[in-house]
Amino acid sequence: MASRSGTDLSDFGQTGVTGVDYLYRRDSIQHDRPNRKVYRITEAGEAELTHWLQTHHPLPVLREPLLAQLYFAAQLPNEAIVYLLEQELEARQEKLAQCEAIASLSLSNPTASREQKLHRLVLNLELVM
Repeated sequence: MASRSGTDLSDFGQTGVTGVDYLYRRDSIQHDRPNRKVYRITEAGEAELTHWLQTHHPLPVLREPLLAQLYFAAQLPNEAIVYLLEQELEARQEKLAQCEAIASLSLSNPTASREQKLHRLVLNLELVM
């Protein structure tokens, strides 16, 4: 059997994932070190990967460590709490500056690269989270 890359995979045994064969596996004998398992993706695996890449997934639950720190910060002196908040403010201002640099790119700009346009779209997603 040939893969999409043209490699003959007939010597690979199939390994199933949840009952569907997404990978071929072949044990590679090595005399000077432990044997290794060599995997190649099947056509079904490529199709499933493409489907997964194009599927929207639920939004993640984000946790903010600063909130937990502040909840328990009563045992700290005020100076330590202020210092913690100043560090957080500085980090967020740096992130904001990075985001503003990306935001200055226009998606309709014909000279913008694909990577720049994707960065802009990801930034837009971050802003609505």
